[in-house]
Amino acid sequence: MKTLGEHATTVNFKGLPTDEDMITVCTNTRISRERCQQIIDEVKSVVEDN
Repeated sequence: MKTLGEHATTVNFKGLPTDEDMITVCTNTRISRERCQQIIDEVKSVVEDN
């Protein structure tokens, strides 16, 4: 995976969060795992298209 470097923002205490890190944070805010995955997939599709 190519990165441009880590930055000051972290997710689940990681500078390069995985999908599972995003799901952990999402479910901790009482959003279903399924909805979290839908959001991740949507964001990835937009980013890949641009």
